[in-house]
Formats: sequence, structure tokens, C-alpha cells
Amino acid sequence: MPLVFKEKVLEHSIIAVWKVAESESFFLKEKNLGWDFAELDKLKGGRRMEWIASRYLIQKITSKIYSITKDKYGKPQIMPQDYQISISHSDGYVAAITSSKDVGIDIQKKVHKITRIAHKYVNSSEDEYVNNRFYLSNLHLIWGAKESLFKAYGRKEVDYKKDLNILPFTYRKNGRFKGTISKMGYNHTFQFENKFFNNFYLVYGEKMD
Repeated sequence: MPLVFKEKVLEHSIIAVWKVAESESFFLKEKNLGWDFAELDKLKGGRRMEWIASRYLIQKITSKIYSITKDKYGKPQIMPQDYQISISHSDGYVAAITSSKDVGIDIQKKVHKITRIAHKYVNSSEDEYVNNRFYLSNLHLIWGAKESLFKAYGRKEVDYKKDLNILPFTYRKNGRFKGTISKMGYNHTFQFENKFFNNFYLVYGEKMD
């Protein structure tokens, strides 16, 4: 069972990371999965396996069978809504988080090409502290945090430079920092944590207020 880790984090959240090495039959042998199989039938290849593993991982965190669907904006949700959830996947790894608060999570493999798109999501205030010897790591953390904010918000049309802002931080492999979102009356501060393992960055955040 390639469960990389599962732990309580922040104030109200539980996270888990799974390395997908199993066949599809491993996940589907359990009964009463509560999944949206109509959505699953549309997926193929690696994307299909990541979808299956991420839903399986949610159930491992909660230790309960929930109906896992998407709301009208496409945000994953469980029914009944005992928790807020968020899911991410990258290059064979899946990550999930559950919380009584709004939450978001992002996992991504370390890649140098992220520097090519930095101008699309790093705003002027972030640019003042990001360019140092941890530049590449800083870019991954800002991107991961903004992806988490976007998922927590759960709706479309978010401007990553205007609506989302990550407060200054000093990079640590296992660190904490804060960020804010201001969009359509949704104005909140999030506490973030990050982990670096196996050349992957994991970033997750929970609403503070």
C-alpha cells in the first residue's frame, strides 16, 4: 500500500499522499465506493488512474463511504457535507485534504519550466521577495498556494495576480506562510504549510477566519 503519509495538519485538517502503483482493479474491488462512475467513464489512461486513486484516498482519510461528486462549478464535494475536501495529482502522486474549514491542496513535481509562466501568476508585491537563491522553490510554493486558494474558493474566473496574494515568506522545506483571496465578496486569509519530498512540492491551506 503506497500511502506516503497521512497526518493531521493546521487546525482542522487531515492530509494524505498516495503514490499510484496499483492496477485499477485494486481500487475497484471495494464495494459501495460512492463515486460518480459516469464521470469516471469519460476518463482514460493516467488521468483515469489519478481520479480513481484520489477518490479512494478521500475515503481512507475519512474512514467512511461518502458520495463524491462535483458541484455546479466543478468543485469536488462529499455528501453529506461533513467536510470540505480538495484533491490534487501530479506525475503518479495524488494528494487530498479534508477539513471543517474551506481548504485547498496542490502537489507538483519540481520543474524548471515553471519560470516560463511566473509572469502569469506572480504579482508585483510577490515579485519583491521571490527572486533570491530559493527562486525556483518560491515559484512552486506561490503557484501551489494560489492553486489551493482557487480550489478553496471553488468558482471560475479568478485572476491569479489580482485576486490572490501570498504574503512574504522565507523558504523552508517544511514551512508555514499566509495568503489572501479577495473575489466577489469572498475575502479571507489562509494559513498555508508546505512540504518537499521525493522532488515534489506539497502545499495546502486552510481558511483562518
